[in-house]
Order: sequence, then structure tokens, then C-alpha cells
Amino acid sequence: MMEDGLLGRGMGEFTPFWFAVVAENVCWALLLLWGAALSFSGRDISEDD
Repeated sequence: MMEDGLLGRGMGEFTPFWFAVVAENVCWALLLLWGAALSFSGRDISEDD
């Protein structure tokens, strides 16, 4: 993965580019978690119907 290369290259220096990569990964993780929560909620609601 690209992230492994970035982490191995400059762990000591916290560059804006490195921050952007981390922020993007966090955003995707939050989106996936939110989507999973919505699908579980939708499942519960449809079962109640």
C-alpha cells in the first residue's frame, strides 16, 4: 500500500501531504462506519415494519 511507503519514508517529519493522506483515510473510515450504522438501522426499521 502507498501508506506503508509514506510512513516508512518520513515518520519523523509530519508533512502536510502525510496529514492529507491520514485525514483522507480517516474520512473514508468514518464514511464506512456511518454507512454500516445506517444499514443496520435500516434493517431494524424494516424488521419493525
